[in-house]
Amino acid sequence: MINKSVLIIGYWYLPNNSARTFHTQGIISSLLKNGYKVELIVPSENNKTSVIKEKHNFTIHRVKRGIFLNKNVNAKMYNNNLVNKNSLIKKFIKKIIWPDKTIEWTLNSYRYIAKQLNIEDYKQLITIGLPISSHITGALIKKKKSSIIWLADYGDPYTFNPGRTREKRFMDPWIERNIMKKVDRIIIPHKESLKAYTDLKIPRDKINVIPQLFQYQPISAPEYNIQSKFINLIYAGTLYEDIRNPIEFLKGYVEAFKKRNDLCLHFFGEKQDLLYFLNQITHEEPEDLNIRVNSYIERRKLLGIMKEMDILVNISNISSLQLPSKLIDYVNSGNCILNIGRKLNDEFINIPNESMYIEKFLINYNSEGQSINYDKILEFYNYEINSSKYISLLRERE
Repeated sequence: MINKSVLIIGYWYLPNNSARTFHTQGIISSLLKNGYKVELIVPSENNKTSVIKEKHNFTIHRVKRGIFLNKNVNAKMYNNNLVNKNSLIKKFIKKIIWPDKTIEWTLNSYRYIAKQLNIEDYKQLITIGLPISSHITGALIKKKKSSIIWLADYGDPYTFNPGRTREKRFMDPWIERNIMKKVDRIIIPHKESLKAYTDLKIPRDKINVIPQLFQYQPISAPEYNIQSKFINLIYAGTLYEDIRNPIEFLKGYVEAFKKRNDLCLHFFGEKQDLLYFLNQITHEEPEDLNIRVNSYIERRKLLGIMKEMDILVNISNISSLQLPSKLIDYVNSGNCILNIGRKLNDEFINIPNESMYIEKFLINYNSEGQSINYDKILEFYNYEINSSKYISLLRERE
């Protein structure tokens, strides 16, 4: 008889509103559909351990995340605190704690599993990265039961993540390589990041490219008013200074708005982050520039809003090792995608990350006669196809 009990070590999960949450949901949905029993280990919101039986074959174990290093996991995920980024205390913690402050969760999750669950009951193990702390727990489990099939699911790379320039340590490659030695399969969301893993001397045949398992389920958001008299642009997500800087886009938008005031930019994210960049360009308030600033909302509602937009703005990461997860949602909207910076797909409107090009595009924009066809990209992101690939990796030794 095949053992179909799967242990998942995650981190972000509902009610958290992040890409890793939705990917974890997609994995679990696929496993349940294929008859697996799923035990999910994630940090608790209130730092108290609890066990919630969601369905007959799906149980969530919410484990204490720790009291010293971990913040509430369901606090706003995308708060960059750009103004306070030079905090000496934060710098000190980042230098002395490996891999980061979530190491306390790593230790708590492993202790919980060792005491409360029987590792021998599981034939398959999936660890979903932060990018790496959950994989440390996986390595400890694999050491205890070498026969378990272990899939290490990465979102972003760890050691060779271009966004970690300030936190990189000389021992990072050696430690991560040794953690990954016993993994059966590494899953990454796009081939652009392959080099980050092969540079760790991880065999190429262990690495599988499977896009994030997002299930597209939009709902309308009637409380959000979109006026058709405007050309409506949306940017949803995090703003960064070094990874994908929005200064040139905002400059281009402001200059274009001065010449045609039928533009309206809808921003969904951290208001303080947008103001941090906008104040470097102008002293005008967002509303004076027809910029509507919104906090993060439920993803399904945001998908409904995207479908009503004219232009969806993506600012490409500087490094080719990363792709913004929002592209899946953007493509599903079926609307014009303005990709700024490094070219991603021929189907997008790709322009350089320079304000003069952005301004020119917005001034001349006209939706009439547009030809949009995202069929190839939608096939790449197809949930049914990709979830089948995922399941096949678990069945390799069945």
